[in-house]
Amino acid sequence: LHAARPPAGARLAGRTGALGTRDGVRHRVHLATDAAGGRVLWEGGAGESFDVPLDVPGGTPVALELSVTTTGATPAGVWEELAIVAPTGVVPPLDQPAGATADPARVGAVSDDAPQPADVDARLDALRAACADAPVVVVLLDTLAPRFLGSYGGDPALAPHLDRLAAEGVRFADATSQASHTIPSIASLLTGAPTRAHGTWRWTSRVPDDEPTLAERFAAGGWRTAAITKSPNGSARFGFDRGFDTWIDDWKPRRPADSALPHVDALLDADDGRPLMLWLHLLEPHEPYHPPAPWRGAHDADYDGEYTGDPAILWDVRRHERRPTPRDVEHLRAEYSDNVAWIDSVFGRLRERLEAAGVWDRAVVAVTADHGEGFLEHDGKVHAGLGHGSTVYDEMVRVPWLLKLPGGRLAGTVVEAPVAGFDLLPTIADLVGAPDARAGEGGGRAPRGEADATRDASRAGASTPDDRARSAARLLVGATPAGDRLVVTHSQSLADDVLAPTWGARVGRWKLVVTPGDPPELYDLDADPGERHDVSGAHPVLAAWLHQRLRATGALDAPGPAGDASPEVDPDTLRDLRALGYLMGEEDAGTSDGR
Repeated sequence: LHAARPPAGARLAGRTGALGTRDGVRHRVHLATDAAGGRVLWEGGAGESFDVPLDVPGGTPVALELSVTTTGATPAGVWEELAIVAPTGVVPPLDQPAGATADPARVGAVSDDAPQPADVDARLDALRAACADAPVVVVLLDTLAPRFLGSYGGDPALAPHLDRLAAEGVRFADATSQASHTIPSIASLLTGAPTRAHGTWRWTSRVPDDEPTLAERFAAGGWRTAAITKSPNGSARFGFDRGFDTWIDDWKPRRPADSALPHVDALLDADDGRPLMLWLHLLEPHEPYHPPAPWRGAHDADYDGEYTGDPAILWDVRRHERRPTPRDVEHLRAEYSDNVAWIDSVFGRLRERLEAAGVWDRAVVAVTADHGEGFLEHDGKVHAGLGHGSTVYDEMVRVPWLLKLPGGRLAGTVVEAPVAGFDLLPTIADLVGAPDARAGEGGGRAPRGEADATRDASRAGASTPDDRARSAARLLVGATPAGDRLVVTHSQSLADDVLAPTWGARVGRWKLVVTPGDPPELYDLDADPGERHDVSGAHPVLAAWLHQRLRATGALDAPGPAGDASPEVDPDTLRDLRALGYLMGEEDAGTSDGR
């Protein structure tokens, strides 16, 4: 079986052969599509060549099945060589080895082949000029599910400061995290690499020293890089501090989210003339859902049951030792909403500080999350659950992407095209002019011309692995998105107390879920945004094509969480991890999923 998604005008070319006798040997190529079923595309004898049109609309997933029959003596062996040939060249097999270099237009990655508005490049250059050398503030709100925000269709009264940011900037409506748990997601955000490449799966992992970070890119470009983290799963022990001039681990002992604000004040006061690049990781709305007054209990004060946002209770639900009623789940959602409202107020106070320092209007300000949060939306699935880290359904992997540009440019813009969560920092670096690693070396800033040349090379179609991060800057100025962008995500399913990666592969409206021990599931997100109806049976060719796209990235062959490094974890850290729900107890220190 050879699955592909050829462009318009594609043909199938090849030849056949047999070792020994050729008499009575017949080769057949059968083509199938989900819409039209199957037909024989070519049939002939051994030693023949063929070149036949596929006669399918461009972009249609097809499956080619090869078969051989004999009516005489059995040959010692048979073989076929075939290739799908498009007007732009040969389309290689999608199951090529991981790391193989190929033109992304040939394998379905982002390309510029789609017709583009005539002024896209000029508009993008003007936007880059307006953002050049701007301060950068990236706020990561741990576990923030976008569906709770008014700007994403949630309660318009819950998070007014974040909704104001969405109105004053650009909102990416469809962003997917690279993982449904914190450590690999942040590693991908800070490196632009998928988990299979950086190998940072959980709290016993560390980003390899030879994996470049985006903070190093900003530092090399002349930015003063600083980070404040309120999460033990976002700390320097994972190698996340590489490239930052200043790194503040402010999570031990745990203090309220607003305790980070004095650190922000100090960084603003320490202005040395270089633009600031600030990474701020706040823990809320992550469990426990216990914000201070007046936010605590604000959304469900009348509940008198036992289910709260305490990690121990949530773990009991995840291990199927408790069974909450719909009313209990409603209360858990209300407590989570309390936490969202609290962290929104903290963001509002952060904005006030940036405005007072004269930074806000000049800066690129971004808000995102490492993953979402589930409330048993897929209860009944073997690996589904409460919280995050256990599935790749959208409630756990869909994240907000809010981007404010200097001077309020593009205010109110909504980008509907799907993007990957870890495209965020490459997009910002592209806009402000932070050079790519290829554009200069050493601590000084690369000349603007070199950085522009790097971006121009990327715009011209330089190869990018199918599941690597890339700049989404062109989408901001109305570029036509590539329809075949592959977005890969994963989780660590907890089944029988054994962690195993579950994978999601998204192309446009279609999403494949590959869970260990279960048949792959296919969802049409346009018709079924809640991912309730598996349509793999109705679209087997499309499911096979997505599975091959996923396998071609090397994700399915990655070693998984058992293969990463396991440095010692001190007792204080273990205690804090348990308090936040990352561990189930003393005996489980080796099986945390690092959420």
